[in-house]
Amino acid sequence: MRLCALAAVLAVLVLSGRANAFCPVGCFCDDETLQVTCDEANLEVIPITLNPSVQRLVLRQNKIKTVDDTALRFYVELLYVDFSHNRLVSIQDRTFEGQRKLNELRLDHNKISVIGNGTWLGLSRDLSILSLRENYISSLDERAFATAGRIRELDLGRNRLEQIHPQAFAGLPNLRILYLDSNKLSYNSPPSFPAFLAPLRPLAELSLAGNDLPWLADGLFGALSELSQLDLSGCGVRNVSTEAFRGLGQLRGLKFHDNLLSVVPTQAWPPLSHLEVLTLGQNNISVIGAKAFSGLVRLKQLDVNDAVQLTTVDADALSANRELVQLRLTNCKRLSKLPEGFLARSVNLRRLVLRDNGLTSLSDKMWAASGPGQFQLVDLGGNPFHCDCKLLWLRDYLLGTFKTSVGSVTVTHHMKKRDVAAESQLLPMPTEAVCASPVPVSNMALSSLSDDELGCRTSLMRSPQLVVGLVAAGAACLLVFAACVACRFRRRIRQSCCGASKPHPTKAEDARTLSSKWKPASPNTSWGISAPAAMNHGVSLIGNNRVPEYQKACSQEEECFMRAVTLHNSLKPFPRTEL
Repeated sequence: MRLCALAAVLAVLVLSGRANAFCPVGCFCDDETLQVTCDEANLEVIPITLNPSVQRLVLRQNKIKTVDDTALRFYVELLYVDFSHNRLVSIQDRTFEGQRKLNELRLDHNKISVIGNGTWLGLSRDLSILSLRENYISSLDERAFATAGRIRELDLGRNRLEQIHPQAFAGLPNLRILYLDSNKLSYNSPPSFPAFLAPLRPLAELSLAGNDLPWLADGLFGALSELSQLDLSGCGVRNVSTEAFRGLGQLRGLKFHDNLLSVVPTQAWPPLSHLEVLTLGQNNISVIGAKAFSGLVRLKQLDVNDAVQLTTVDADALSANRELVQLRLTNCKRLSKLPEGFLARSVNLRRLVLRDNGLTSLSDKMWAASGPGQFQLVDLGGNPFHCDCKLLWLRDYLLGTFKTSVGSVTVTHHMKKRDVAAESQLLPMPTEAVCASPVPVSNMALSSLSDDELGCRTSLMRSPQLVVGLVAAGAACLLVFAACVACRFRRRIRQSCCGASKPHPTKAEDARTLSSKWKPASPNTSWGISAPAAMNHGVSLIGNNRVPEYQKACSQEEECFMRAVTLHNSLKPFPRTEL
């Protein structure tokens, strides 16, 4: 009698919806948002005294072992249920039969080992997200989820799946996202592998990471024509057939890292004409050759991280990927240099991450014609740079004064003096590069070094254009000096040029010419100079002065001048008393 009365009271409370609900210890109950959260509340069963109108029920990290059909019958308004991190071993059939509005159900991090199509009865109307991640499920039977036919996202990652029935996912026409990562799926004969993928033609995202797929056969994913994201990381892939990606023309992202590839599978790329993101690190690739990513004409982001065997990158490795926006090449310790022209065709590259490699230097000819001024982010930290004059351009770039070309105009970036007009041309400060050698600058920031510390003795080395300009200016000065000298001595030069063709006169001719061109002065004498002496020296005595009298009869001015000088030197100096 008492049990019947209690049941009647509970029924009235459920129907009325106005009961004063009881919130268990360790729980948070919000009647306004209709949410109940019981994290780490040590609950062993689902409480039945909550507000019957609750819409969001979170019972994470408790000790709940089972969920049956009586546990949730009082909460028919639920939209979201989270039973993750409990001790659930099984879920009885029809447990969720009364949940007509449930949209998301999370059962991850439990110990569930068996599920069947009866488990999800009642969830066919609105359930769109179902998570069974990190449980003990080892196999999936035929139509295992057909009774929840509106599921859009299904997470079965980190289980123990070994066998999947070819029709396990039949009856899920709306499924778009499927996670099967970190299971035990292993096939020695890959042609039998894609059987369970056949019903998943509308699938947009698939994760098979962490399974055992040593090689990818032709047409392995041919049924997934609408797939846009594929995760094959950590699958132990060694070989890729030429047609392995046939049918994946809509694929946008491919995670191919953490495998055993020894070469870049260039021959398999052509079907991936719309691929935009590719991760290829943590493989055994030692060389990235010319046009290694040919066929990936829309590639925008390339990640090659932790490639410990990588030693060489060809200058034309990215020549076919002109739309590349981001390149991550990190933690490749054997990669000591990048070739000139490596990024010459990557005109759209904006983010460059070269952290933790073995780079000792970088050439300023590695970039496109506009230089590194095109980048929004450059990360060079963790490289053992040898800081010499070859890195002077990088030092300037780190200081924000690197010169780039925009059309026919040279633009100097001044990072510390921003203005609105040049904002689009300014770059954020890159991550600091630190010198590993030589010893005097070891462990010093490259941006803090002076020209002398980098071994650059003259600042002219910075600008080849300035050097050319100075050389041209020096040549012009020499030409001007030569013109001045020629003007000053033009008469001698003219005489030398004109007289070169005439025969030199003999001594007798010189004597006759001298006697005919000079006439002696008057025979008067004064101050001890006799008339003969005056006559011999061509001196005329006028009053108290001695004046050499030159009667010019020569035809050339220079000849007259030289003879006058000879005559003057032969005269005795005037006594001081006579002045």
